[in-house]
Amino acid sequence: KQREREANFFASLYAFAEANGVSSLPEPLKTFFVLDCQLFASMSEYGFELYFSDPTHDKNDLIPACDNLGNADLTAICRDAIALSDRYDFSDVEALPKKCTSEIEKLDYRFFALCDKTDLPAAIEKYYKDRGGKKDEAALEEIKK
Repeated sequence: KQREREANFFASLYAFAEANGVSSLPEPLKTFFVLDCQLFASMSEYGFELYFSDPTHDKNDLIPACDNLGNADLTAICRDAIALSDRYDFSDVEALPKKCTSEIEKLDYRFFALCDKTDLPAAIEKYYKDRGGKKDEAALEEIKK
């Protein structure tokens, strides 16, 4: 039952963010969404290449979310990744030069080393829950008002 509620929560959250924009999400939901649903989900699939090639991700949301979480190492990794994304066009990842893909791999490695060291998903979850966040339809109904 809990998994079903969470699945419905995530489906509704994605739909709301797509329809209204991530900036319309209140804190702490915005930080949770940017870090868990966008960054961590992309990293789990294909790393920073996927994160920056997804047009629904706004890299301008990333550093404020990292700052909210309070993890300086994550902020530094994401700043370096954003600097790289500013130098290369990620709209066609197949066309990225070898130098860029090598740098991306190093950033991916740093990200996952940090996850291993700090259990980043648990930290994101804790940030959200400590600020009253819940993963249910009622939480989303509240922001729709």
